[in-house]
Amino acid sequence: MKLHHLALTIQSANEVSLFYEQLLDFKLIREFKLESDLAYKIFNINKSVQVFYLEGHNLALELFIHKTPKQDNYNHWCLSFPDREAFIKKAQEQNATIIRIPRGTHDILFIKDGSGNIFEIKEE
Repeated sequence: MKLHHLALTIQSANEVSLFYEQLLDFKLIREFKLESDLAYKIFNINKSVQVFYLEGHNLALELFIHKTPKQDNYNHWCLSFPDREAFIKKAQEQNATIIRIPRGTHDILFIKDGSGNIFEIKEE
C-alpha cells in the first residue's frame, strides 16, 4: 500500500500560499471546485467547496476551503526535517503559531496553520 494524498480543511485560501507553499514547500498543481451534489454524496455536506491540490516531499495534499472553525480533536501530522531549528526559524519569520513544550531532557515541538491544523515537528 502507498499513501496517495492527505486532505485537510482550511479556512482561507491565503493559507495555501503562506503556510503550505512558502513554509512547507509544497507546489500548487491545480485548483478546482467540488460541486455540492458530489460533496453531499462523499461528505454529506450539501455545499460546493474550493479545493487546492499541492505536491511536495513525495506527498500530495488536498486543501478544502471551509469557513467553519475546526472542532476539537487530536488529529495532527508529524513532519521531520534535517534541521528542526532551521525550520522553526523559518516558521517564526512567517509568524506561524509555534508550541514548544519542555519534556525531560528534550522538548516536543508543534506548529499550527491559520485554521488550527497541528503539525508535530521532529528532526530526521
